[in-house]
Amino acid sequence: MSIPYLFPLRRAVVQVSALILATLPATTQKSESSHSWHVEAVMQTRAELNGCAVADFDITARNKEIAVTAGDGNLYVVYQNGQKNFPWYARSVGQARGEMVGCRFADVDPTRKGVELVAYGMLHGRKDSDGPGALYMVSRFEDELQFEELFHDEKCITGISVGDFDSQKPGLELLVTGRSRKVHMISLEEDLWQPKQLMEIASTPVSVSDFGRNALVGCNNGDLLQLTGIGGTWKAQYLDQHGAGQLGISTFDGAILSAREDGTVHWFSPSGKSRDIYLAKSDLTTCAMGQIDPDTAGIEAVIAGSRPELIVLYKGGKINRWTSQTIHRDESGFNHVTVGEVYGRNRGPEIVASAKSGKLYVAGLNSK
Repeated sequence: MSIPYLFPLRRAVVQVSALILATLPATTQKSESSHSWHVEAVMQTRAELNGCAVADFDITARNKEIAVTAGDGNLYVVYQNGQKNFPWYARSVGQARGEMVGCRFADVDPTRKGVELVAYGMLHGRKDSDGPGALYMVSRFEDELQFEELFHDEKCITGISVGDFDSQKPGLELLVTGRSRKVHMISLEEDLWQPKQLMEIASTPVSVSDFGRNALVGCNNGDLLQLTGIGGTWKAQYLDQHGAGQLGISTFDGAILSAREDGTVHWFSPSGKSRDIYLAKSDLTTCAMGQIDPDTAGIEAVIAGSRPELIVLYKGGKINRWTSQTIHRDESGFNHVTVGEVYGRNRGPEIVASAKSGKLYVAGLNSK
């Protein structure tokens, strides 16, 4: 049954109060290789943690913040008010009726201060149910955080992409997709959030990533699609067709990384060459890339899945091979990883990983 859109919606919001959830001591695990990692469990809840993101959400704070979504519908911002050895705090900034699946920081509302926190998942119920999906946003208004629903879909929303997808409109837009297989663009027009259906794709999206002014969509049947809009018309182009689901998609400097359900990690170079670079012992659900170690010429990637290992892959500058290192283990496995500068004044950005156990980890390279 089709779910009616609640538009136009004139910023119907709920003001969110602060909730200090936990203060956790650091738990450190050193690696046995030449790369020595410091890993902290900065938060733990009883609910499974899903997607996470990093950004300077509070411009008055010393460090950047981490957002993380939870299976019980909570959307948290996790932060530290000082140096590495300072305690971490978690604040609930939104509570949905359904499971929160993922989140992104993005400047999608030019009328509000700073960046906004956009989250997605279910309108009500669990992500493995057949209920409707929803898109949410936390923004600042007169120095207060406000939480609102932006959009409802027929089924769970599994991913969003942020970009300047419509040059005729100010600011950035959101491409939203999920189990309905429909792709919508959500944009702000005269203080109203407006949805526009762009297309319907043949397979079910499970992962989404930005790719310039395009979007990448990984599907459960192994399709990897690039969504491109030209002259207002959007088309889906096949970049890859594999026998296992493309559960995690990441991009960096024109390269694409895919983490698949059969444990393979596939690399697409900026020049268009592609190959498998790693085979895990079980399914992979997430991946991320970045220049994590500034002392090396290549880039690094991080992968994780239902097994308890958090694995970093290192690409040498001139060596056409990748090496791997397990930097941490969680008793229940991982749902999402991302790369971002959390501490500041560190050797490079950190890895943030959300686990099925309810723990949120921050991993950074130790100083040499």
